[in-house]
Amino acid sequence: GKNCSEIIGQCQPHVCLNGNCSNVTPNTFLCKCNKDFTGPFCEEPVEHCISQPCLNGGICQNNEHGYVCECLAGYFGHDCEADVNECSSRPCQNGATCIDMSNDVTCICLPMFTGKFCDNVLRPCELSPCLNNATCVDQQHSYYCCCMPGFTGKNCEEVIDYCRLLSINCLNEGLCLNIIGGFSV
Repeated sequence: GKNCSEIIGQCQPHVCLNGNCSNVTPNTFLCKCNKDFTGPFCEEPVEHCISQPCLNGGICQNNEHGYVCECLAGYFGHDCEADVNECSSRPCQNGATCIDMSNDVTCICLPMFTGKFCDNVLRPCELSPCLNNATCVDQQHSYYCCCMPGFTGKNCEEVIDYCRLLSINCLNEGLCLNIIGGFSV
């Protein structure tokens, strides 16, 4: 027969173990197997796992009903096709934005919060608010900056204008030049 699939002889009762016998010609027959069996006489159970139906790293195991997939953490479904949304349990705290990843989350923290789940409060000086080499000193819920000479402002962001501060009026069209930490006439 075509592709050597026909068996010589005629259908006999129970010749096809797990399927139905069909005469193709008066001297040949063919077994049509049930869905879970294969082979010329439908004698071999189908190995569903050979086709690797489990997705996302799932482990396939054949059983009497076909196969079952053991899914890795973070996946579910018959073939491990669905990703668990880890953000649905709201793990990110303090107003953080949650980004779902494969079996994990990433939390985008608001300023003043840190940690994997934005559950730790940053001390004010950890945000490095002081400028121009100033030293930051934490207070209970705030901070203050010890400015280097010549700087002022909450964060030491302003240069002190000594010429204007001291009202220096240079004679003979001279100029007072402000320099960091002092002035020059």
